[in-house]
Amino acid sequence: MAVPPSYPGVYISELPSGQRPIAPVPTNIAVFVGRAPIGPADAPITIFNFGDYTRLFGGLSFGHPISYAVQDFFANGGAQAIIVRLFEPEADKGDGVARLQFAVPGISFPPSLALKAASPGDWGNTVRASVDFTGITGESVKQFSKLYGLGQSDLFNLTITQYDASGRTISSERYLNVSANSMGKSAAFPNRLDRVLADQSNLARVEVLSEAPPSDGAVAAGSGGNDGTYLSTTTYLGNRSRKTSLYMLEKVELFNLLCIPPDRRILPNEPEEDQDLDPVIRQAAATWCADRRAFFIVDPPVSWSDKARQGRISAIDPETVGIKGTNSAGAPVARNAAVYFPRIWKEDILMEGKLALFPVCGTIAGVIAATDAAGGVWKAPAGLDAGLANVAQIEFDLTDAENGQLNPLGINCLRDFPVIGPVVWGARTLSGADELEDDYKYIPVRRLTLFIEESICRGTQWAVFEPNDEALWSSLRLSAAAFLEDLARQGAFYNYAVTCDATPTTPNDIANGVVNILVQFAPVKPAEFVGIRIQQPAGQPSG
Repeated sequence: MAVPPSYPGVYISELPSGQRPIAPVPTNIAVFVGRAPIGPADAPITIFNFGDYTRLFGGLSFGHPISYAVQDFFANGGAQAIIVRLFEPEADKGDGVARLQFAVPGISFPPSLALKAASPGDWGNTVRASVDFTGITGESVKQFSKLYGLGQSDLFNLTITQYDASGRTISSERYLNVSANSMGKSAAFPNRLDRVLADQSNLARVEVLSEAPPSDGAVAAGSGGNDGTYLSTTTYLGNRSRKTSLYMLEKVELFNLLCIPPDRRILPNEPEEDQDLDPVIRQAAATWCADRRAFFIVDPPVSWSDKARQGRISAIDPETVGIKGTNSAGAPVARNAAVYFPRIWKEDILMEGKLALFPVCGTIAGVIAATDAAGGVWKAPAGLDAGLANVAQIEFDLTDAENGQLNPLGINCLRDFPVIGPVVWGARTLSGADELEDDYKYIPVRRLTLFIEESICRGTQWAVFEPNDEALWSSLRLSAAAFLEDLARQGAFYNYAVTCDATPTTPNDIANGVVNILVQFAPVKPAEFVGIRIQQPAGQPSG
């Protein structure tokens, strides 16, 4: 803003540059969907290490494959994950949530105070809650009496404790000067128990409030909780409009990688269909990722292992993954997914270190996250640098010829090379079959595009409702070009161009409130095949 002159002299004013920088979005946030023995089942939870997972979701659990996938993610270089815990109630056993009922002497209505475990699972059966009135006196209640109409008999202290099977305390919470009274002015009391537990407790929630508190020393123990059963396709899919199950991710601002490990352990002599993820779920997950500019890491169908075991590699068909069609924008959803084969063997500490077979999605997600951090999202998460940590061996030792049959189909192979060990040896999307000739054949090209789209989309929100003229176009060009120039210096692509003027934005667009930015870039594709030509020239006479 110009300084109004009032005296003879020199006036200085500072002018804005007109450039609004576009910040690069993260590319390595992985989501894991599945069952866990404990933890919130109504919202996505962000964690930053496997210690967080252990504290919130119970750590490694033999019957919960998601726990191993999350462990693999962090072991291979992952740094941030989002856990979506799903729960399938057992038939005729309620919702699986343990209840804790207090008795109020001499009162039959309203009902007595009732609590419930914060999440489903038989862990809630080891929760105890006790009431005391320590420190609650007439003098201490005065501060609440006038504002909220509470008396000394309305307040109490609550201690909630979780024990393990041997009776040792796992965790304990204590809440002072709380009330269960929701009548009249008491309803606005900030320490009303249902509000306090909803905001602060990891162990319990209020199910029924009562006007009168339980008596001093009253104890309630959890009962009726159970671990539920294996997840159905319906439970996986949930309801998008209600933001349940997979679509809890509507509540997440940003995620980049999606892993849905099979719900059952991979065990010998078990029916194939019981150890596999329903193709309907894979299709929904891939479509959801295409809508959210994320990438789905697919575990292979169990039938592929059977065919490889029988020596029928040529019978493996990527169409059995079940991912096809387009998303709401008309783009092929297979571009946003990749499958890796075969599975991995690793030591299971819950089986005294014996080798067990596991899906590979968590391991691959960690490799991708580590590659992004070291080389950028445009670097293929494959090659000799893409080693697999926490892996004893690959399920099948594929040969070059077998790898050569699967790679042209868009199936990424895991290989185990002498000295080097197990590595990722493929970087194609499920649109990466040679015969499809898709622009997004390679994972780094697709993920770089998603990264650019998301970053520019978020970085240009300020332009909404600005005057649609050359000043706006110039500012958008500067912002986008500066962002792409920085990526070009890091080696993300060969060249780029940004157009934002009257060429892509026509008078009709302007009349309809539309401004168009055309971003073009030439990506650096991975060197998938390295050809070496050796020639021995004929000797030439000297002189």
